[in-house]
Amino acid sequence: MKKILTALILLGSLAIRVFAGGSVSLEKELKPLLDQKPALGEIIINTFDIAESGWAPHRIGSNVNMKYGGKRLGPYFFNAKPKGYKGEYIFELVFHTERIFLDSEGKSTDIRNAYTIKEKLTSIEIKIKEKICFSGDGQINKATTTVNNLN
Repeated sequence: MKKILTALILLGSLAIRVFAGGSVSLEKELKPLLDQKPALGEIIINTFDIAESGWAPHRIGSNVNMKYGGKRLGPYFFNAKPKGYKGEYIFELVFHTERIFLDSEGKSTDIRNAYTIKEKLTSIEIKIKEKICFSGDGQINKATTTVNNLN
């Protein structure tokens, strides 16, 4: 029993080192994803004022892949508000990605052996952060909208 408990603790600590969240940049992480789908990217950029930094729950540990140690991976979370809206950020935009790990010959591999890591934008969620009242016109209850099938 003691061996099993020790193994579970070690596995849990490895998982924390492999995927620890942190901040991400609008320019560095998000813009390249939106560039994959220019028409959609234009709609998002023209519709929302997006915070300059966001958050990603996954980070590659150096113990997993030395080359990409510290790199963040999607999904990416950014606060946003309607373009020109003077108030606080009222939406959370979640950019979901597919991770593609390639070896030095361009063949699919796992994260440990990845020579190249690519991410493909797969969907965008628009979440209303709380009840909101726009100019006394009424309330919008918390909701989630997902744009899927971006191919």
